[in-house]
Amino acid sequence: MKMLGVKTLFLILLLHTMLASLVTEAASGNKVKRVKPPKPVKPVQEILTCKGRKSKCFKKRITCPIECPKVKPKNPKDKACFLDCYSPKCEAVCKSRKPNCNGPGAACYDPRFIGGDGIVFYFHGRSNDHFSLISDSNLQINARFIGLRPEGRTRDYTWIQALGLKFGHHDFTLEATRTEKWDDNVDHLKLSHDGMELIIPEGDSSEWNSTKGDIQVERTSTTNSLTITIPNLAEIFVNVIPVSEEDTKPGVAMPVIGGDDKYKTSSLLATDCALCMFSPDNIKDEDDSLMMEYGMLECQGGGDGIACKK
Repeated sequence: MKMLGVKTLFLILLLHTMLASLVTEAASGNKVKRVKPPKPVKPVQEILTCKGRKSKCFKKRITCPIECPKVKPKNPKDKACFLDCYSPKCEAVCKSRKPNCNGPGAACYDPRFIGGDGIVFYFHGRSNDHFSLISDSNLQINARFIGLRPEGRTRDYTWIQALGLKFGHHDFTLEATRTEKWDDNVDHLKLSHDGMELIIPEGDSSEWNSTKGDIQVERTSTTNSLTITIPNLAEIFVNVIPVSEEDTKPGVAMPVIGGDDKYKTSSLLATDCALCMFSPDNIKDEDDSLMMEYGMLECQGGGDGIACKK
């Protein structure tokens, strides 16, 4: 029995020695290769060109920033590249594709407007009336106001419920549809172009273009947000949100200037206000147009309402 134990131990040791030899031989025959990590792929930065003849940046090719290389990023939450051809710097900037209520040109809340010079003012208006927001020879933007009058108050709390655009000899309207219960997953926007209802499939980056290319409408989220582009005239960002209790709380006392009667129109697409200038028949061509440098208008609203930002 003792001899058997010795043989067994010897065989086991011999087997271990052979395996170790094989492993050493295999390792010496194969060289270890170091794999370098892949280089990060640099995003392709889009190059944009200003096409507005009245722009100081006309025909200049401008590269989007590396932080926002695309005009239409795949992720709707990513910032996009925007080119403001009327900026004195002639540069592209990164911006959210959703409206910003605190930037120049914004129209939000009661509604609160911020002018291009950054001055903040409130336009009270009246519920179920229409007023002109912008009027020039080739572009008019009207708004329909809705609201309520709390007990003990002498004026309406109002919000923008619809926008009416006239450009050249075309019309475009958008309005927030009424609903008893708000649902972010349900689209609350109703659109029309030249009197015909316009249906744009839900989904981010879903878009519609007129046959003549004079207006483009693109969704910037699955529902309730879109961008309206009228080439060389305006770019409008729209977002519809529900009216909250914060929007209807009593505000602080402020001076009232008046003069709202000068901007009142008879309908959403009317151009009959006292200070309205819309007259496309008097425009010979683009070079003779008195067109303003509108830039961008962003809109955000509440529960049946819309707000805008330029």
